[in-house]
Order: sequence, then C-alpha cells, then structure tokens
Amino acid sequence: MPPARKGGLLAWCCSCRPMTQFCCGCQLSTGAKLILFGNLLMNVFYIAAAVSSIILKIPTVGFGDDIGHQVFNAAYCLFGLPFICAALYGVYYRQEPHLRLYLYYVTLSFLMDFGYVIYYLFINDACSMMPESVKQQGAAFACGVTRSFVILFSFTLFIFQLYCIHVIWSQCEDIRQGGAGTGFPELLAAGKPGKNLLGDAVAAISEGNTETQPMNYGSLATPGIGGGRNLFGGGSHDVSYPPAAA
Repeated sequence: MPPARKGGLLAWCCSCRPMTQFCCGCQLSTGAKLILFGNLLMNVFYIAAAVSSIILKIPTVGFGDDIGHQVFNAAYCLFGLPFICAALYGVYYRQEPHLRLYLYYVTLSFLMDFGYVIYYLFINDACSMMPESVKQQGAAFACGVTRSFVILFSFTLFIFQLYCIHVIWSQCEDIRQGGAGTGFPELLAAGKPGKNLLGDAVAAISEGNTETQPMNYGSLATPGIGGGRNLFGGGSHDVSYPPAAA
C-alpha cells in the first residue's frame, strides 16, 4: 500500500484531483455559473411555492405536506440566497473565499438530502405511502417497483449532486492556485479590441492618418509632418499582378 500523505489515511483515500473542464469541453467557470443559477432558481421556486401554499392558500408543489416542512424548506432556501449571491460574485471576480462558503452550504444540503432519503427508505417505508387502489391490484409487485424506482432515482440524484459539488470545489482550487488575477482567456478577450487600433498605413496599401499628433503629451513642439500622401489622390489601389483591366 502506498504511504499515507500528510493528513492521514482518510485524507489520502478521499483525495481527488480537481477537474479542468465541465461536461467534457466547457470551461470550469461556465459550469460553476450554471450550477449557481440553477440553485438560485430552485431556491426562489421553493420560496414562492411556500408563500403560495401557506399565505395565499393556492395549491402548489408541496401543498399536501406538513406546514412545518414547508416553512423549513422555505427558510433553508432563504438562508442559502446570500451564499449563492456571494458565490456568483466569487466566480465572476475570482474570489475564492466567497465560493468556498457556498461549497460548505451545498455540502450541507447534500448531507441533509442523504439523511432524508435514508429516513424515507429504511424508517418510513415507501410502500406505506402507496394508494389503496394500487395495493389492491398487487401490493407485492407495486411495492417492489416503488422501492426500485426510489432507489434508482435517489442514486442518480446523489451522483448529480456529488458532481456539482466537485465542480464547485474544482473552481475553488483553480482560483486558489491561479490567484485572483485575470487568466489567459480574460487577457485574450481584453486584447481583441486592441487589434482594431492597427489601422495605420502599411506599405501605402491603406490610407494613413493625415493629422499631426502632439509629442510627449503636448510638452514638445508638434512637427508639421502628417500622414502619408495618397497615390494620385485615390483612397484604395489595386496591388494585384497583373493589374485588372481599367
């Protein structure tokens, strides 16, 4: 067995490399933004559903649940809004502590979901929540199908949540190792407008600036030399050989 790294055997077993791409091709920051915006929409939806069910008395998602559960879900979603906004600020401006706080929040959310599913599967049996009409048709078969569906759906949801957590953690590590400064993509994007400034005359092909420019911010006398002269008063010239027929 390889020697344990610093932090003990548990740290060595749980260590993993941060990813460099999102969904096999997208930028890591793009994936983090999608996760954050998706979580923001989900929190706002649950808050609106709780307000509609409890205050406005309009049946929505979770209307049949206990009022305590609805209030807890709305309060937890409201509690997570500052973390999501801080994480968005951290992704856009490459601030690792802001995004790290959201990582703790989303990890706590995963643990709560995991505990709820364990309680739903092993303590409060899913078969006890089936309608009576389904139980009369075939209780054993319906119970098996229900348990299989719940387990498969829960496993898929856990894999998706773990992937989102890994994306956020990888983005935190990328910001921590790369610093809060701009990277190569940001530098390239900022350098594109500078290419439009290369409109000076080159080999008398394009028209140059005919106005004189001050030297040293106007501290010296401006020379009376302007730009290049046009050929025969024209603005564009045919440089192909043989020349096109007039």
